Amino acid sequence: MKPFESFMGPELEQYLAWRDQQGYSTESLRCQLGAFDRYLGMKADPGQPFQPAFFLRLRQELTVEPRTVNTILSAVRGFFQFRVRQGLCEENPLKDIPALAQRTFIPFLFSVEQTDQMLSAICKSIRRTTEYFLLDLAVWLAIMLLAHCGMRLSEPLGLLRSHWRPREETLYIENTKFGKDRLIPVPGPVGVQILNCLAVRSALLFEDQNPYLLAGRQANPLQQHQIYRAFHQAVSQIGLNQPRRILGNMIFGAPTVHSLRHNADSRIMPRWVVASSAFPVFPLADAA
Repeated sequence: MKPFESFMGPELEQYLAWRDQQGYSTESLRCQLGAFDRYLGMKADPGQPFQPAFFLRLRQELTVEPRTVNTILSAVRGFFQFRVRQGLCEENPLKDIPALAQRTFIPFLFSVEQTDQMLSAICKSIRRTTEYFLLDLAVWLAIMLLAHCGMRLSEPLGLLRSHWRPREETLYIENTKFGKDRLIPVPGPVGVQILNCLAVRSALLFEDQNPYLLAGRQANPLQQHQIYRAFHQAVSQIGLNQPRRILGNMIFGAPTVHSLRHNADSRIMPRWVVASSAFPVFPLADAA
């Protein structure tokens, strides 16, 4: 957690502590106020009172998307409203600062056929060695869960084996993005793959002490960078690798891991997943 460095750093910390006492999450707020703190270090004069013109320059000079600029301004506006309540300033200098016009963001959506192709490419890339087989297998299953269960990336990586309920075909997600738990239904073909992966893992590991459903190295879960690498390799392999594009007031997103969350629909299972209810078996190249 990087500390604030400007002359207003102590007040920013005080504001975050107050927000935390009110029960609000402050992780993203710290990031937004951090951008303001860095700008203060470069542009502000500690001896001058804050005027609206200063924040108009801030709005203009931030080199990020309008949506992000507006989020930062909203965070700073809340901070100065806190200062008003504390009697540190008479009025909020951002009260009349308008938001920037935002571009409409259109996320990349995989078609059913493209999801088929991506999962198939990841499956075919599973390395057939004792060192990498189970790891690659877990990565493949993680991306399948993202594509068909509507999970955020952090959610399958944090799953314990006890969170899988095969009789109900559900996954129990603890402490989600908004601090709540939820129970996710798992489509039948995906449930079969979970069982198959666990069976293979049990057969190859005589003393499996890893508590995670998607096992990484030693007793650790998979890491996000492992998911990103497999995803982007598969996207490039099937010819979907493309940059984000801006056309007029529209932003068309590039394919990302989070794009899979937009595509998840348990009512429409891609043909490849349904057809592959039997787990693909690979002979291990250097198995004993």
